[in-house]
Amino acid sequence: MCWHCPRILQELPRENEGRAEKTEDEPTEINLATSALAYNLGLLVHFTFQNVIPHYEDSQAAFRALNSVRTEPEIAAFLQSLGKYPHMMMTAPELNFVEHDFFTRLPFVIGKEPDLLVQANWLTHLSRVLGRHLHDRNAQIELARSQGLQGVSFASVGSVIQMQPSLAGSECVTILSAIEQILIMAQTLERVGRLYPNVGKLSTIISPPVLPDAIMRLRAIAEPLIQAMPDHQAER
Repeated sequence: MCWHCPRILQELPRENEGRAEKTEDEPTEINLATSALAYNLGLLVHFTFQNVIPHYEDSQAAFRALNSVRTEPEIAAFLQSLGKYPHMMMTAPELNFVEHDFFTRLPFVIGKEPDLLVQANWLTHLSRVLGRHLHDRNAQIELARSQGLQGVSFASVGSVIQMQPSLAGSECVTILSAIEQILIMAQTLERVGRLYPNVGKLSTIISPPVLPDAIMRLRAIAEPLIQAMPDHQAER
């Protein structure tokens, strides 16, 4: 045996101990990632019902009413009826989305499920796009409030109303995509978690009871919008 072999043999137990500690940490990292996804899912579902869908529905209703106006008396009546659409002028609170670092904290999962890295990056992108949509909506509403809708021209009021359905539709498409992405990622983590049978039950996402209704309502709004997108039509 060469002179340095005993030293190598002494190092092997240390390396094995390190691997064991790392393996024990892996289920914990999976649980943390799952918890982050669960929080984000609950946040998006809450936004859907409390803010995004009410804003979309009132914006669409006001836009339809605007398009039906033809005569001066109808214009006057329409301007007086703007209070019927309170959620059209509802701003959105800050989206406190958790951006979990899957690449740094779960390389062992990405090694088994490489698509998880793509999914995680796409989810981060969607959350930032949604944040920009909400910011744009808030900016438009605050501008309209600063100018005041009472006493301004019908054309000015119409311009404000015409902007809202487009912004609201973009919000619905993006939030639906983010919810669906979270559910895909949660399945991936659960699948990898089954590879650790000796660490007890790993965390799983308990979906909000209203999640199916949220997805159904968002799809009803988003799918026609997606179908109408130029890129989608070009694929036909």
